[in-house]
Order: sequence, then structure tokens, then C-alpha cells
Amino acid sequence: MSNTSYKRLTEADICEILIKSAENKEKLLIIAHRNPDGDAVGSAFALKMIYKALGARAVCACGDKVPDYLRFLLRDQDDMVFDENEEFDRIMTVDTASVQQMGALCFLAPKVSFAIDHHAMGEQYCDACIDGTSAAAGEIVYRIYVELINRGALNADPDVYRLIYAAISADTGSFRYSNTTSKTHSAVASIIEAINEDRNGLSCADISRLIHDSKSLSTLKATKLCIEKMKWTEGAAITYAVISREDIKNAGLGDEDLGSCIDIPRSVAGSLLSFVLKETATVREDGLRTYRISARSSCSVSVAEICKKFGGGGHEKAAGGEIVAENGEIAEKAVLSEFKKAIGEVK
Repeated sequence: MSNTSYKRLTEADICEILIKSAENKEKLLIIAHRNPDGDAVGSAFALKMIYKALGARAVCACGDKVPDYLRFLLRDQDDMVFDENEEFDRIMTVDTASVQQMGALCFLAPKVSFAIDHHAMGEQYCDACIDGTSAAAGEIVYRIYVELINRGALNADPDVYRLIYAAISADTGSFRYSNTTSKTHSAVASIIEAINEDRNGLSCADISRLIHDSKSLSTLKATKLCIEKMKWTEGAAITYAVISREDIKNAGLGDEDLGSCIDIPRSVAGSLLSFVLKETATVREDGLRTYRISARSSCSVSVAEICKKFGGGGHEKAAGGEIVAENGEIAEKAVLSEFKKAIGEVK
């Protein structure tokens, strides 16, 4: 769906779109990427609150359930479930680098009118505000929010800042990852100040604990499964795990429980490239199976370039893609081959 006729929007453009849409009382659908993480959920619900403050209604949606550890970010919604019976005047996406990342909601792609994203390598499928130098989509949402406040379009709300803080903290690994910049810290300094002035909600420490340190039993089971399935090659320079539907079922898990599994192979000392290959529940008419790739780099290799070969993209250090194969062994061989080629170039 890539098309050079799609516009690159500025943050000021997004402000204008939101203001005019709200003035016209347009009902807005905000779609986040499948397997939603903290940045996707936090950014989506921050935008929902911003749009509500502008005087109109918005609904957040996603192709997958929100993981338990992120459910504290949901605002007046039980989940991010799309209701096909509900009509919307305008649709936007956030933190969604390609149509493929919309997952079960990809059929709505032709109706998406604008997007906010921070993935430098992706597929532009609509008019979009894309800033690959931002650590998270939440960082872009923060600047849009500040501009709206400075324009006098709305008043500051500590709860919006909490959602934005959660988004940025999640995508930077609590400000530990290489995507964290001085610009990120500058924005977060202002966000923390705004949150600390309000005593009626979660503190930044509370938010960080819920995202990074609070583990459900399901998450711990998923960690155990990933450890059991972990493999390594090239002297542990490449670490990875392949997880089948049968593995997930036998462990009593759901797809939403496996979102942080990539952290396991990534944490191995000496690992330069890591990935998790997870079989999806997608049933294909041709009998082939679909596997999602989640990849990380701790060296100069861009996993976004690797994942691009599998219809995906993302950042140099964190990216994702998808492969269709007859079974897990064939999928593993194909993906591992590309990782070996890449690691060979830096050895």
C-alpha cells in the first residue's frame, strides 16, 4: 500500500486535524498495532483523552487483547476491541509502522486517514507524522499535546501525562535502551514535574513498577517457556526461541502473555542478535503456518533491515516481521539464515 502521494505531516498538522475533527464532532477510531505494548496502549489512550478534551468522542482499538500488566492504562474501556457495528467518521493509527501491523484490523487500512509513528523504517500507508528520532510514539504525542495546550485548545491534565510517561518508559526500557536521547529526557523531565504536582493518581514510580517490575503468573509462565525453548549459535552471538501453537496451548498461555519473551534471548551475555519466532493462530487455506518475528540488536546490525525481508520493519535495534512456512523448522531455518548472514558482516 506504499504510495509516494501520501503526505508527511508535521506535529502542527496533526494539531489542526484533531482540532477541526473535534469541532465537527467527528467520532474518531484510534488503532494501535497488534500485540500492543506500553507505547501503543499509552499513546492511544493519551490521544483518546486529548480528543475528548477537545470536545469529541474517540475509541481505541487493536487486533489483539491488551496484556494484563498494561490494563491499568485502559480508560473507560474494558479492552481495545473493535465493534464492527459502530461507525466512525475518521480513523487514525498510532505506533503502527505498516498495514501488516494492524493485524486483524488490516481490512480498515484503506479508511485510515492519518497516522502518528516513530518507526524510521516502515511502510507509509496514509498521510503520516513520522519521526524516527523519537524514542516512542508517546514522545510525539507529548509534543502534540504541549502544542495544543500552548494554543489554548485545552488545559493540561496529569492523567494524560501519566499515559504519555507510560508510553515512553515502556519503549525505552525505563530509559535504558539506545533509543533514549537527550530530547527524550528533556520531555520526560517536564512530564515528571506535571505528574508530581498532582497527588490524586499514580506516581512515575508506580507506573514504572507496573510496567517493568510487576509480573503476572502468566508472564512468568511465558518466561519459563521461552527459556526452555531458547537456542543459540555462532558462539551465542545469535540467541533465539521458536514457540509453536502447541507450546502456547500446553503452557496454558495466550498470545498476549508472550509480548516480553524477546527479553529472554536478548539478555544472554554476549548475544549480539536475538529473535523470537512465534506461531500465530492464523489458519490459512493453503495449510501453511504464519510466524511472527520479534528481533533485537545489541551491535551495529540493523534488525529493521533483516525484518524488512520478511515484510516488516521497525528500528535498527528493535524490529518485527512475519514469515509463512510449512512448519516451524522451515521458518526457523529461513530466519536464522538471514541473521547469520548479518552477523557474519560484523565479525
